[in-house]
Amino acid sequence: MLKPYEKILCPIDFEPNSAMALKRAAMMVQRHGGTLTVAHIISNPLSEIYRERILEAWGTQEDIERACMEKPFSGFSTVVLDVAKVMIKAFVREHIGDISYEMFIALDEHTYRAINDYAEEKGIDLIVMATHGRTGPKRLYFGSVAENIVRRSPCSVLIVRS
Repeated sequence: MLKPYEKILCPIDFEPNSAMALKRAAMMVQRHGGTLTVAHIISNPLSEIYRERILEAWGTQEDIERACMEKPFSGFSTVVLDVAKVMIKAFVREHIGDISYEMFIALDEHTYRAINDYAEEKGIDLIVMATHGRTGPKRLYFGSVAENIVRRSPCSVLIVRS
């Protein structure tokens, strides 16, 4: 007899595709029980996705530069992680409401590695994630996080297409 997926991990990147994956993961947890962990890997903390909120938290570009000179990266990384927490909470609330979940955030240039390492460490049963569906030169340039997770995952992976 197959055992149900008890620990589900859903990586998000705040794109509409990851909202669809999050909804699917939440639906599985609601129907079958278990726990949901929402993951976000920050591969580029200077990305536009964080810029506005980081500036809100720190003031100006000059304030950020000064803080980075005084406390190289440690202070900046703390702010980026705090900003990511706020963004995840808002994203989850918008797309799945008040469902109980855990959160995993990491700074790692290799998103797939951080996801797979966490899944192995925590005994995750299923990763539910979106794919962007890039093809051709874009896929060659950016690679495929989903493909790398599937190839190296310690558990089952459900890829959700929008």
